[in-house]
Amino acid sequence: MRENTKKTIYLGAAAFVSSVLASLIFSFGIPFLPTVLLCVTAGSFAATSLVAPSKLYLLIIPASITCSFLITFSALMTAASAAPFAAGILIGIYAKGGKSKTGAVIMGDIAYGAIFAVGLALAYFIANKTLALSAIASTVNEFFDNIGNYLKNALENLNFYEMYSRIYEITVDKEEFISGIVKEVIFVSKAISPGIIISALNIISYVSVSFYILACKVSKTDIAIPNGKWVIFPKAASAWMAIASVLVFMALSFFSTSDFFTAVQIGALNMTIILVPPFFVCGINGLRGRMRSVRFKFQAIVMIVIAAGMLIISFPMGPGYSAVFISLVGAWDIITFYRLNKQSKNNEEESN
Repeated sequence: MRENTKKTIYLGAAAFVSSVLASLIFSFGIPFLPTVLLCVTAGSFAATSLVAPSKLYLLIIPASITCSFLITFSALMTAASAAPFAAGILIGIYAKGGKSKTGAVIMGDIAYGAIFAVGLALAYFIANKTLALSAIASTVNEFFDNIGNYLKNALENLNFYEMYSRIYEITVDKEEFISGIVKEVIFVSKAISPGIIISALNIISYVSVSFYILACKVSKTDIAIPNGKWVIFPKAASAWMAIASVLVFMALSFFSTSDFFTAVQIGALNMTIILVPPFFVCGINGLRGRMRSVRFKFQAIVMIVIAAGMLIISFPMGPGYSAVFISLVGAWDIITFYRLNKQSKNNEEESN
């Protein structure tokens, strides 16, 4: 049996089993593990598409989707089982073409987002027999209202008003106080939901690409990893945008005299939520590089201490502050790289 045929069988089987297991676990209502398994599916299938000696591996897709439907009888879950295969195809194409890892992640975003959107629309239509925007908006508002009711009950059960009143002087009654908190939380949740959705797609796609790289290494198909090393490397413009969004949000938070969440603040916060994860990866890579350098090792230690201090001192928001700080380090590293690269090219042109 040809080596590539063996690899196709192993990787294809991994993709198939991961997809079926994800559908099975979805049916029990456990959200986290199925997501990981779908990422495994995407990564394994992307590697399969590169080493397959024939197109027969495509039969994995209808087989997995059929199994998912028979297990869940859900349009949404069936779409979820199809999404990682679409992402895997695009990841494989980008890898085979030697294109950037950043581009592969973006293509994965598009595949996941498009198919999940179709699945949600189909599931909604089956349940409600309509796709009218007014009906969808009503369902979304009802969803957030249910969250608000759950939060209100939780705050009352925790005696939040009594606990808060012992620390601060409160001039409003309990009902008004709790209703105000719930209203603000729901408003903020609605405002940042676009950023959260896009960021979640980014993370899922990135994990899928990571599983693709792992599948290549496990199956000794390292040649399928462009240039032997695939890293996230955004454009300088997006790095400037990440820094600007954080600074704008912080500035308006401290100095704005109007309502806290203005349209500009909401836009800046959404951009921050979207851009922090990729630049967090760049920041981690930058810190690792500094730690390996005698010249910049102390700089890395200082940055790690600052991030750790934010993590501990600013609890419970510490993890968010630390992630933003490391992402700003990553954004500045990207800007510095492009600037030095441009200077180097200019010097070469002048010398010639």
